[in-house]
Amino acid sequence: MTRIEVDEKTGDVVRRPTLKKNKLTRRHRVVAEKVERTKRIDSRFDERRSPIKWKTFHPRNIGVVYLYALIWVVFSLWVSDTWLTWLTHRSVLNANAILVVVAIGLLVPLSAGVFDLSIAGTISASAVTVSWGLVEAGWSVPVAIIAALLVGFVVGNINGFLVVKIRIDSFIATLAMSSALTAFAVWRSNNRSILGFPESFKSLATEFAFGLNKTVIVALVLAFAMWFMFEHTALGRYFFATGGAREAARLAGVQTDRYVWGSLVTSAMFAALGAALPKLAHTALLVPPRRNPARRTCCPPLLLRSWVPRSSRTGSTCGAPSSPWSCCSPG
Repeated sequence: MTRIEVDEKTGDVVRRPTLKKNKLTRRHRVVAEKVERTKRIDSRFDERRSPIKWKTFHPRNIGVVYLYALIWVVFSLWVSDTWLTWLTHRSVLNANAILVVVAIGLLVPLSAGVFDLSIAGTISASAVTVSWGLVEAGWSVPVAIIAALLVGFVVGNINGFLVVKIRIDSFIATLAMSSALTAFAVWRSNNRSILGFPESFKSLATEFAFGLNKTVIVALVLAFAMWFMFEHTALGRYFFATGGAREAARLAGVQTDRYVWGSLVTSAMFAALGAALPKLAHTALLVPPRRNPARRTCCPPLLLRSWVPRSSRTGSTCGAPSSPWSCCSPG
């Protein structure tokens, strides 16, 4: 009986049974036909089992790792005395932990094929809500943080309603929401800085271990959770299916509207969480920029419209260096 012959070294099929018709007798019979490999299989689409998934190391998947490796080599050769110290990398991690939290949340709507341009406005509104609640309203720390998260939840649902139900393009809907949230932040803060945060709130951003703040640990945990969701759960595959081919995914049974709505809520919740962390809540608030022709002021990000952050400690027109949406104004 003809069987499939497999190469023991490579695991490739060498011969396989094939039904062929004799040209003279017109009868069919099973013969062992040799399998010829006419072209090499792309490793990205090779379904054979392997202990190492080489596609994981493709630049499209971990391009930021290769970029950081390049930065490491360049600065190691350029300023080795400064770059090759733990103090430098510790400062970078502590300063960008909140930016990582917000960026992780932004990945969800991008994977679903929609934009969320209201992140900056959500950060502003949530940060002002925490600041006003702790200093002026006398709320406890848990209540203030929950209120900030509630702001993000409401904003995300409004964005989802406008995009999914009203069918407004996500770019336009979230940009308009950003303007409304910025106006809310200016109104709630009464166009001034809010000072006097309790020590119990500031302690949430103190050092955890090896000079790293607690916010860095929060960012690492959220990054791992998001990676696991995207790579190892059906939920992540549904997000990618919605963003890659929404109509095809809908015809295949994926409830695409639900995933688009949920992605916008998730993004707003992550932005609110980043704003509720102490390092952002007590370092930057929104005030109108001062019009002074003698000073050269840089253009703030598009998401902040005509407003730029102001440091509550220095009083300058520049945002704090740790703020993910800070603006530099020399002079």
